[in-house]
Amino acid sequence: MGSIMAGPSKRPTGTPRPKDEILKHAKHFFDQYFSSIKRMNSPSHVRRWKEIVSEVDSTGTYELKETELVYGAKLAWRNAPRCIGRIQWSKLQVFDARYVSTTREMFDAICNHIKYATNKGNIRSAITIFPQRTDGLHDFRVWNSQLIMYAGYKQEDGSIIGDPANTDFTELCQKLGWKGQCKKWDLLPLVLSANGHDPQVFDLPEDLVLRVPITHPKYPWFEDLDIEWYALPAVSSMLFDVGGIEFPAAPFNGWYMVTEIGARDLCDPHRFNILEVI
Repeated sequence: MGSIMAGPSKRPTGTPRPKDEILKHAKHFFDQYFSSIKRMNSPSHVRRWKEIVSEVDSTGTYELKETELVYGAKLAWRNAPRCIGRIQWSKLQVFDARYVSTTREMFDAICNHIKYATNKGNIRSAITIFPQRTDGLHDFRVWNSQLIMYAGYKQEDGSIIGDPANTDFTELCQKLGWKGQCKKWDLLPLVLSANGHDPQVFDLPEDLVLRVPITHPKYPWFEDLDIEWYALPAVSSMLFDVGGIEFPAAPFNGWYMVTEIGARDLCDPHRFNILEVI
């Protein structure tokens, strides 16, 4: 398809894509790219393809130009069949963060993403793309499934404080040194790894995350239930695959549907299950 957002690769972790496979995907992608700008088989198209073949032959991979990366990210969203928000694919804001080399730089880029995308509640779609996979041993990774998540704390009696979906990840964060307050709406930290190094933990600034208290227009007592959700759904566990190049860290956000929060996140029995309380 040339450019997609996908789950983990079927190849074993740490196994780079072979040269012939890279070129196969690259050929398809660049045909699409140059066709989209009405330069198919033009001298610039032929020249660029020769550059890619030469670079892959000598290094085993190649680097996309920023315009190619932006086109690929938008194309990936357009190609996502299960995403009802993809009609907005052409408006996607692409943040090129391939320059980063440390987890601190990753964290700063993610904070910039969250601030831009939240936009004081007027959500804007965006993707931040970190360095590409090379040999599979120096990946950049966001360990969180979403940039913003609520902690889930297992209690001795088997009950859970917070989000039951995130208990395992909460325990991982604690093993890495993070200490939560053991409250229902604790924000989990970002767990990031750069260049294949061990993961590091970063707390999200409270003023960066827009929380939405949930109330009822007719029943004042509903506010006493202390229910909230965050405004920005930013998926961070998907791999961005474009032109044969894999980007293991490429957090992306669209928008929430009210039913996703109200019917699933808050009401599913294996999540917050607030219907019993109500």
